[in-house]
Amino acid sequence: MRILSLSTLYPSAAAPNFGRFVELSLNAAEATGEVAITRISPNGLPPWPLSRLLSPYKERVGLPVEDEWRDRRVLRPSFTLLPGMAPFLA
Repeated sequence: MRILSLSTLYPSAAAPNFGRFVELSLNAAEATGEVAITRISPNGLPPWPLSRLLSPYKERVGLPVEDEWRDRRVLRPSFTLLPGMAPFLA
């Protein structure tokens, strides 16, 4: 079975403990050997210059679009996020 995981909650070099539950859940499902998982973790960033000035986003600006996180491929396309739309990141 093939599974597509689309979650903004997934660890990265900028936030290694962010979305750890999602990561562990996907890893457990994959460990059964019955599923192949494609991980997509969209990276919401405010428009420039805010993406470079606001502390919760500064570290995420440099994340690659395709990443290896703990030996698993993660796609990280970016999208425009207006500040205040995601108050949990502040």
